[in-house]
Amino acid sequence: RKVSRRSMSTLSAHTACSVLFLGLAAGGLEVQWIGAVRDRLLAYQRTMAIALAAFGKLEEDANTPRFIMLLNDIERASEYLQKLKDELEGDAAKHFGADAPRVQQCLQDAAPVHMTLLGLLNHFIPWFAGSIAPRISPLLVHFHSPAVSYNMNEADYERAEVNDPFMSAFIGGLHTILSPFIKDVSGLSVGNRDRVVAHIAGHTAQLIEADVMAYHRFTPLGAVQLGKEVRMLVDYFSSLGSGGTLSYKFVRLSQMAQLLNVDRLQEVVDYWDGDSKAAWRLTQEEVKVLLLRRTDLAPDQISALRLY
Repeated sequence: RKVSRRSMSTLSAHTACSVLFLGLAAGGLEVQWIGAVRDRLLAYQRTMAIALAAFGKLEEDANTPRFIMLLNDIERASEYLQKLKDELEGDAAKHFGADAPRVQQCLQDAAPVHMTLLGLLNHFIPWFAGSIAPRISPLLVHFHSPAVSYNMNEADYERAEVNDPFMSAFIGGLHTILSPFIKDVSGLSVGNRDRVVAHIAGHTAQLIEADVMAYHRFTPLGAVQLGKEVRMLVDYFSSLGSGGTLSYKFVRLSQMAQLLNVDRLQEVVDYWDGDSKAAWRLTQEEVKVLLLRRTDLAPDQISALRLY
């Protein structure tokens, strides 16, 4: 930052551009620092993968905190680089007169470096989150058991209101798995923690989507119960992040619950043809497969649905 600001103070467009190019693109930041960080992350990743295979947990590897620290450094460097670029563009407009566009063009060399940093996060965060995700599947064993049924009558629904048959325990299990990575002591920055949580939320939603399609039959009251549980799950994941709701990760699952809650098949047509049609994440075939999970809707009428 000091070197860049000093080059701007010379009021020489040639000097400023040379320093910016050497410092950002061709010099220390992109060629040396980013390359070194990438190599170290890959080295840590290899040892963490060995620990994961042996123990099933990233926490068992001594390099996990170092890996997290480097991810935080990358995020911080990306943020600082963008801030510096904004400051220098303002300085160029103030001090360089007719040469301002030339200097501002040189500053665009910072953009690829910024994108390279984000690219590292976009590569290693999904791997990190994906290494945690397999521990979630065993929590769904109970979801497949006879103890959890959405083929509910009124008495079943009333019991579920008092003693939730699945989601409360599932969220408790999720929290046990995620706690080492969502607490301040995890070492993850707020931004990287949000990225990890978002990936885990998306993975969890996909698991439950598949199970809803494959395992359960739904009465109208069972569909109401599923809708409540989906909202509980969205609220839980949203409570973990710093940026508000994570409902966008559960759009498909929420739409599945919405469709299962229809009273008449005509409502499905109305939803599909309505103003929100472009936002549907389910295909026509998936809609019909889902509706066949309802115990009280006629299969022949479902097959005859025309969704355009």
